[in-house]
Amino acid sequence: MPKLQFVVVAQRALLDQRNTMSLIEIVEEVQIPEPPLGQPPPTGIKGRKGSPARLLIPLPMVLVSMWERSDIGEPEEFQARFRWQSPDRRVFAEAAVEVDLMKHRRCRTMLEAPGFPFIGFGTYSAVVEIKSGARWKKVGSVGFDLQKQAGPRPTAH
Repeated sequence: MPKLQFVVVAQRALLDQRNTMSLIEIVEEVQIPEPPLGQPPPTGIKGRKGSPARLLIPLPMVLVSMWERSDIGEPEEFQARFRWQSPDRRVFAEAAVEVDLMKHRRCRTMLEAPGFPFIGFGTYSAVVEIKSGARWKKVGSVGFDLQKQAGPRPTAH
């Protein structure tokens, strides 16, 4: 079974001509003001299966993973899946990719998104799975916290 070396959420990932990667602004915590209640979102995305549109937090992100062969001398390929979960653990997005370790012993994947839906404050997670036969097996995860931005402190007059 291939080894997941790391998975990271960043705002950008840069590759140079030598195939060296730089991760820019690793995302661990995001702070936003409390969305106004009862008002339509200024920018929205359609929910799954007819659920209402949700406010899109316009924070460009890239989910970067690096994989390595389980046996350095044995080429392999497999399918990996990345499932984004909201603070209440509901899956709101997922993507599957083919990972090819036939020619090289390591491989990186990058999944980009223009933002993420506001489903509530708390920890948003990306769960990483690989396909093993007909089943998916969890091999890692990464998350970041979405918190309410502290408002101005009241002043005494």
